[in-house]
Amino acid sequence: MTRRTDTFLGARYRRLAKRGKKLAVDRSILVVAWHLLSDEQATFHDLGSDHYTRHIRPDT
Repeated sequence: MTRRTDTFLGARYRRLAKRGKKLAVDRSILVVAWHLLSDEQATFHDLGSDHYTRHIRPDT
């Protein structure tokens, strides 16, 4: 059974896994963790699974 998450990172994984670039998602998670740990006032706000289509490629 495959489970899908309705998050930005889940959508990023699905988009990049098609091209075999799964490590890019690992790096994204590490960057988020680093920012959260290095700044006491930082908070995490998920961009949503449709962020890519809404902001990066609005014409598709």
